[in-house]
Amino acid sequence: MTSAFERLADQVEEWRRQGVGAVLARVAEYRGFGGARRGELLAINARGQQAGDMLRGAVGQAIREAAEPLITGSGATIIDVPVRWEDAVAAGLSCGGRASVILANVDDVPDPLWSALRTRTPLALAVHSNRPRAALLIARGHASVGSHGDDKTDPRVEEHARELLEGGV
Repeated sequence: MTSAFERLADQVEEWRRQGVGAVLARVAEYRGFGGARRGELLAINARGQQAGDMLRGAVGQAIREAAEPLITGSGATIIDVPVRWEDAVAAGLSCGGRASVILANVDDVPDPLWSALRTRTPLALAVHSNRPRAALLIARGHASVGSHGDDKTDPRVEEHARELLEGGV
């Protein structure tokens, strides 16, 4: 049985083979939402198709709207997405809240991300909103790949990410 992460990785790689632009979204911070799952990923392509899920679909429209400029561009951005109590309950969440969501063009993400998702390797992905095509992938037990755009801070970002990964975050 394939996992949601495997299906998302396969779908994004298929879109990339077809030349269809897409954006990867992940939550940086949850505020509220009760028992919402952590570690969710959502990808949305230029055709409006999506792979994965985030907060049971309660934030899909806001992410689609924010993703449009990144699908054909590059780089990353962070958006703050509020979810009203009524919308949260309708989506099957125990309560509303806010989520800070990081969006990044999939072409800016290091290719090893997709295989790490398939193998469920704990990882951290660091992107910088002011540096297009810059991303640093840190996976537990593996060498880091890429750069978040600044050679001076990459080692500190990697060290912090590894500490979080070792702590189970």
